[in-house]
This record gives sequence, structure tokens and C-alpha cells, in this order.
Amino acid sequence: MRRSQLLFTLMMLASAAAHADDDTLFVKAPLSFEANPLIAESVKLDCGGAADYIGKRVFQTLADAVPGARVLEGQEPPADSRVLKLRISDLRGGEREVQGYPSRMTAFLGIRADFYRGSKLAATRVFQRRTFVLQERELCDAREKLAVTVGKDIASWLPVALAAGESDALGAGSRSSMALQLPVTYDAVIPDSAKSDCNVSELVGKHALLQMKRYVKDVRPVSAAEAAEEKRVLRIVVAAYEATNNGGGNFGRSITIRADLVDAFGSPSTQTFSKVVATSMNAPCLNAEAAARAVAHELALSFSAPKTQR
Repeated sequence: MRRSQLLFTLMMLASAAAHADDDTLFVKAPLSFEANPLIAESVKLDCGGAADYIGKRVFQTLADAVPGARVLEGQEPPADSRVLKLRISDLRGGEREVQGYPSRMTAFLGIRADFYRGSKLAATRVFQRRTFVLQERELCDAREKLAVTVGKDIASWLPVALAAGESDALGAGSRSSMALQLPVTYDAVIPDSAKSDCNVSELVGKHALLQMKRYVKDVRPVSAAEAAEEKRVLRIVVAAYEATNNGGGNFGRSITIRADLVDAFGSPSTQTFSKVVATSMNAPCLNAEAAARAVAHELALSFSAPKTQR
């Protein structure tokens, strides 16, 4: 083969390889959990490790259904590539139905799909499915089937995410969504003795997430490291926490939180909320949780309200 022909052949092969890379969607593995305090640690360990067996079904479904999908197990994708990151956003099961069908249990699975172009988040969506089982021993099989169904849902959504530009894919949806940084942190003035009392930061984080999910269309719990990549992130700090004898001896609890919203689409805002609860005698942690629930409710109402009402 002549030198010129050899060079031409090598150039064509390089071009074909580059084109193949352009068509590749890297799917990050293994599957992980969102920073969601509502997912019980015991549930994460169910069936030999929920993230493992659910991840296997989801990744295999995507590999079969999405042309060009390549699952990366513990590897970093090439720079400026298209990447799909998946996390379990919700996982429940085993609770008996209270009304209608008291003999059946609900199996519920939620997975968040984040699509990146290079290091920039271009599209995100939560996919949720549920089913019912009659016996607890059926839960593992039910979750695996849910994982396959959610995998197919993600595969059906991907063409829209892949075709959309970065600004279009985020668009108004990001304005109606919010990242909640967890765990909730303490102000530097909070003494160690208060930090160890009733795990108040966990109580505030749990109820903040529950309440925000009621009033905000899409709330995504994220870690401190992940928060830096978010367009709208809410950070909560326990600014004050103390015992109070306001009608409840020394069993009452007072909580003050500071909420900072960093918003790429609008002005940042900071608000402070305080609550005192002293209704349960001899039960300081019940009062602490009630105060956390009340302060989180006010927080959710404030940040979900239209700006003209703030």
C-alpha cells in the first residue's frame, strides 16, 4: 500500500473512532443513593444491598435499550463526553396499606437521572414507579421488576435529553426545582452539648425535605460537594438550639434555623425561622422533633411562595 493510501486509511479510521466516541453515552456505575434522610439504612441493606441488585437491572436495561450506551464501573469518562449519572432518590417497601387493601404492601422505587455534557448538568428528571406485593418475601423480586421498568422509562427519556441544548434542557424546569443540601449544619456558636441533644440537625433535615417536597415541584437532596454544581441550592444552618421552660419544664425545645438560597436565576436570599415547642412533658426529643417539623413547614411555605408574597 502506498504511503498516501496508508495515511488516508488511518485518517478515516481515526475519524470513525471519533464519531463513535461522539455517539457514546457513558453511564456511571455503581448506583448510589441521594442524600435522602427518608431512606432508612435498613432498607438500603435489604436483599443483599439495594443499590447493587437494583443497579444491575437498571444498567443492563439501559445497555440493551440505548444505542451507544457504555456502563463505566468505577471509571471516569473522557473529558467533554456525554454522561448519565443515576441515584436512588426514594426506596420504600414493607408498609401495609392502611385503607382499602390492608393485606398488601407497597414497593416504591425512585431514581434520579442526571445527564451531563462534559461537566455541565444539561437535564435532570426523577423517575418513580410502585407496585404491590402480598408478602414481604416478594419485595426483592418486586423491586428488581421496578428497576427494569424505571430503566425503560429513563431510556425513553434520553433522546429528549440528548437532543436538547444545555440551556433548553434546563430552562424553566430548573426555576421550579431546587437542591437541598444535606446534612443540615450547625452554626459555630452551637455548643457540642446541644449538637448531641436529640440529633436536631437530622430532625431539621428530615422534616425540611418532607415539607419542601409538599410545596416545591422538584426537590433534590444533595451533598455539600454536589451543591457546588447546582443552579438553585438551599442550605440550612441550625443557628440556635436550646432547652426552654416555656410551659413544659426543661423539656421544651427552641430551634432557630437560617436558610440561604443561592439562585443562578435570581437574587440570593436569606431567611431565619424560629419555633418553640413545650407540649410534651418528660419528652425533650418529642418537643425537638415537633419544633423541627414546625420550623421546616414555615421554611417550605416561604420558599415555595411567589416572590411577590415574600
